[in-house]
Amino acid sequence: MSVGSVASVLDVCTDAWLGSDLAPLTDEQEAGLGRVVLETTMNDHQVLAYAYKPILDPITCLPEDDRDEAFVYIELPHPANASRDVAPTSRPLSSSPMPPRKTDSPEPVESPNSHHSSSSSSRKGPHQALPPPQQPIRRRRVWRRLGLDTDWNSCILLSKPTDPHASPTYMERTDIKARLPRGVEAIREHLRDVDDIPLHVSLFAESSPPTVAGMLRVFQEHGEVVCAMGSTLNPANAEIFCCADLAVGVEPVHIKHQNQYAAGHVPPLALGSTLVSLPCPLVMHPGHVAARRLCRAARQAFMLVAATCGLVAMVQLFTVVSLLPVWRGWILMWLVWVALPLVAVTYASNVHEADTMKEFTERNLDHVKDLPRFLRYFVWRFLLPCVLTVWLYGVALSMTLPSGAPWTNVFISQASLEAEIVGGTCVAVFLLFASLTMLHRTLPFWEYRPLQNKFYCALVVVMLAVHFGIAFAVATPLIVKLPWHFHAVFFGSLPMQVAIHEQVKKWDRRQWLRFQKRSKLEFNTRLGMHSPI
Repeated sequence: MSVGSVASVLDVCTDAWLGSDLAPLTDEQEAGLGRVVLETTMNDHQVLAYAYKPILDPITCLPEDDRDEAFVYIELPHPANASRDVAPTSRPLSSSPMPPRKTDSPEPVESPNSHHSSSSSSRKGPHQALPPPQQPIRRRRVWRRLGLDTDWNSCILLSKPTDPHASPTYMERTDIKARLPRGVEAIREHLRDVDDIPLHVSLFAESSPPTVAGMLRVFQEHGEVVCAMGSTLNPANAEIFCCADLAVGVEPVHIKHQNQYAAGHVPPLALGSTLVSLPCPLVMHPGHVAARRLCRAARQAFMLVAATCGLVAMVQLFTVVSLLPVWRGWILMWLVWVALPLVAVTYASNVHEADTMKEFTERNLDHVKDLPRFLRYFVWRFLLPCVLTVWLYGVALSMTLPSGAPWTNVFISQASLEAEIVGGTCVAVFLLFASLTMLHRTLPFWEYRPLQNKFYCALVVVMLAVHFGIAFAVATPLIVKLPWHFHAVFFGSLPMQVAIHEQVKKWDRRQWLRFQKRSKLEFNTRLGMHSPI
């Protein structure tokens, strides 16, 4: 039995099960099945094709308790010789080792997350898409649904002209407009002598496991982190998974069900899928398929943690010249290691955006040239919270001392502890308000609607309750004695800080939009006009 690509199964099937009998599979029926598969795929359904070998004699040696768990067994309503011997057709056979006489039964399966990924046992590849050798370019509608731009009909062939599955007529002008290198070695020479356009192309065709592995190494040699995603039912994907930096093996639904059986034996397909997926360190669940969304959320979470560390360092530096150290060690560890990192983790629950797959991503080395700009952004966003934290801590510390008492007598005292707790609560509130603006890199928080991230909202409420609870439990006498201008400055500065954060995001958004337009113009222009013939 084989489960996977519909096209691969149709190539080796000669008979079809029509509900009550086996009949030869005609060209008209095959074309009708192709239309059904196309319409089903366009409606965001997943299609799995099953091929079975007819069993002429009943199977009596199987235990009754194992039949329902590991095998599907259907008896014909009349003698088995009703299935006519049909010679194999002239259609080219797939490379699969299945016998040519089989029955075909495509079955559409509902997949709620199929619009986020493309599951096919014949597709494999890195952060680009690699069609199978038999079909250099699949349906463009599927590629556009994956967010891949094919307006220039841009495609790179990984095969050599002398390979058995190479297409000699595929290099005509009517087939492909961009004259790009062919073969892995030609791609290496092009990258060394001409430009880096092959690293930007989204489609690769006429691929085989060795050429795919070679292309993965090319990406790795140029500083890319390669993620390979493929079917665990394809044994050739094991080599590709080993070459990639990160591998994601996708199992069909029925294979997952077979792995959950408690029987004493393991079905062959489930065992083969497990062996192929051994190089894969990541298990992809159905509800977590938006890799771009997770990468964007991880970027914003890192920015929040880096901002926390930077603000704490700035506050400590400011207080060295005039005041006592603002916080003790355990308060610093609470802010830097526990409180704000927990808030950053909730960024993983940010909602998915429809235009995520249509945006150009930055190269791995682009952050080096943007480092001065991000440092300026950090100073603009956190200079005011830093100055306010130092001033508020100084006011709180002055209220804890008797009149005329020197400040050098407050080391490791209750007075300094109360002032540190108040200062820590202030900076935690400032950072929580900053985290509200960091949920999205460019959109204002009122457009992004942070209330959709329920985990973030719940954790922010918990953190505010914890900090204010500790402050009132430890420093209630000090809070009561604080002057009115302390509260006025503390609460009045919050809207001003949010406005500054949003203004800096507006500047960053201009740079981001300029980068998107420049990247698209540069890619289309160089690919359509300047690539060598």
